[in-house]
Amino acid sequence: MAYGLTLGLAVFGLRQAPALTSNWILQDANGAWNNPDNWDNGVPKEPGDIAVITNTVALSAARTITVDTPVSLKALKFAIPNAGGSGYTVQLGSGGSLTMDSGGDGNSTLIQLRGSARCKVTAATTLSNDVEIINSAGAATYFDIANPISGTHNILINPDGATGQPYMTVANPAFLGNMTICAGKLLFSSDCFGNTSEGTRVITLVSNAYLRLNGAFTPAANRQIVSGVGGGTLDGNGRILVLNAPDQFSGAGPFTLHSQNAGTVGGLQLNAANNGFTGALAVNTLQTFRLGAGGSVSNAPLIQLLTATSIFDASMKASGYDMPAGQVLAGIGVVSGLVNVASAATLHPGSYALPGPVTAPGVMKLADGLSFSGGTYAWDLAQLKDGAFAPGTTTYAQVNVLDGGVSLDGGSLTIRFLNNIDTPDTANAFWKTEHVWPILTAASPPTGALAVVDGRYEGWGFKTRVSGNTLELVYYKRSGTIISVN
Repeated sequence: MAYGLTLGLAVFGLRQAPALTSNWILQDANGAWNNPDNWDNGVPKEPGDIAVITNTVALSAARTITVDTPVSLKALKFAIPNAGGSGYTVQLGSGGSLTMDSGGDGNSTLIQLRGSARCKVTAATTLSNDVEIINSAGAATYFDIANPISGTHNILINPDGATGQPYMTVANPAFLGNMTICAGKLLFSSDCFGNTSEGTRVITLVSNAYLRLNGAFTPAANRQIVSGVGGGTLDGNGRILVLNAPDQFSGAGPFTLHSQNAGTVGGLQLNAANNGFTGALAVNTLQTFRLGAGGSVSNAPLIQLLTATSIFDASMKASGYDMPAGQVLAGIGVVSGLVNVASAATLHPGSYALPGPVTAPGVMKLADGLSFSGGTYAWDLAQLKDGAFAPGTTTYAQVNVLDGGVSLDGGSLTIRFLNNIDTPDTANAFWKTEHVWPILTAASPPTGALAVVDGRYEGWGFKTRVSGNTLELVYYKRSGTIISVN
């Protein structure tokens, strides 16, 4: 019998102790990880173990926990009372190492729990599986991930839908995985996205999660930002993020330039071809989308300027911005650089939301000129009011060309009637008289005119004409049965 027992142990080995969850109990003081007196259930340091860094009351000052032994964890959790108070920093000491290892097939987790003060991890960390980094709603605004990360596995930011901001502050040259920002925001102040020479480090945003910049630097050429399912947002946080290499911006989800802080400028500059991006791009208040001399997003169906302070800057292109076929440039912001509305492209002053599209009129400003070479001016009428009333979001659309010439030859005009107003029907008193709308104003007289598409209605019609520095849309009574409508 003893022989059989001995044989069984030899064959199967000693069973590994089950994973444990242990809480830090050294109150409001610095301490060493490998001291069992500092934990309520033994020292957590084996794959699958969970360490909870907590305190019964708010800390009186920032405290440190020094990892002084090899430690592997499924989860490292922070729960320090008072979200606005001091927190713990987990750092490496002599003989210490930190590995995130779930002990199985699942992910491991670094998490700052709801209600916790702002905590920090500086201990260099090796990934044995994918790791989730979470800053829970209701925790301190930031959760500092200042630990150099190594490994080939991936990082997922807020995969539980949390809305907080993990804050990554160091470079990770030995990290060969990718990142997905699933919810909330990833704040970063260094090029934290991994190795700069081996392969492509992909940063995917989904469910309108944010990348939020907090440092002045240019990411390495092998970084690719992908706007995935549900789209993503970039908060430049007072800075312009510059991408110099081709294909650093990609994806089919909608992408927005936006600042979480009112009055803060920022934006994105592309200096090379990024035609793998096929989503709609929106530019919000005080944000700039800039194309360098070689920059392009030729397969983006829409560039939308959401507010009067939104900017699309193509001034670095010596011959101007040639809109690609199928693209719509819309909104109420400012466009810098000559705009050429090429064949099958559309200029739409006012809002234009995909799919649909859902449109509304507005006034777009072009700083440096406009030309048409087969493209379309999409004009909206939202009320039965003519040029005796001001243009805007409630009446009709207008383009203001602040400087530079305007060439209209080869272009066309389409008219969309909104808010259930009737298309021209002489049963309506408004359509029984002639009307004029100033649809484009310029610094000098435009040349040419725009051909109105489908502009005839039972003896009446639309045409365009130049009057001084203004292009007018005219609704007039046609004489005879054959008439040329410009």
